[in-house]
Amino acid sequence: MTYGLSSLGRLEGRVLANLDAVIGALAAICGTMPVHHPRPRAFFRGERLLRANTDELFGPAAVGLSRPAILVTLPSEAASKADFMIALLRNGANAVRINCAHDDPQSWAAMIRNLRAAEAATGQRATVLADLAGPKVRIGRISVGPNRARLTAGDEFLLEAVRDL
Repeated sequence: MTYGLSSLGRLEGRVLANLDAVIGALAAICGTMPVHHPRPRAFFRGERLLRANTDELFGPAAVGLSRPAILVTLPSEAASKADFMIALLRNGANAVRINCAHDDPQSWAAMIRNLRAAEAATGQRATVLADLAGPKVRIGRISVGPNRARLTAGDEFLLEAVRDL
């Protein structure tokens, strides 16, 4: 940084362009080749893509306002407390996540109903994201055979499926 070079600390949206610019500046300092700078269009490509993808997912921001995406994972009580959703929207949330590893379809539907009612009450919209639960290993009873109390290395055993999941 003391030579006027990028610290590369904030290059998320333009990694290649930042690296090209630093390499070009180092080469110029060393006198090994002419200065090469990436074209401005390439340098800001990442920001354009991020803005376009954000607008596609959350809708365009209001004219003149920058809009951060604020995602809130809903707790179980969001299904039974309608005022919770109103508070979320009034405090800037514009997307909610339902963790489908918890609760049940009736609770998830209630969460969405409460959100839609809060949208009507506040005039604000929010996107709903459902995070589907992945597979989980659940073990029921383990049978190890007659006259055996414990498993030892190399033993074979039978897993019986848990039926009430």
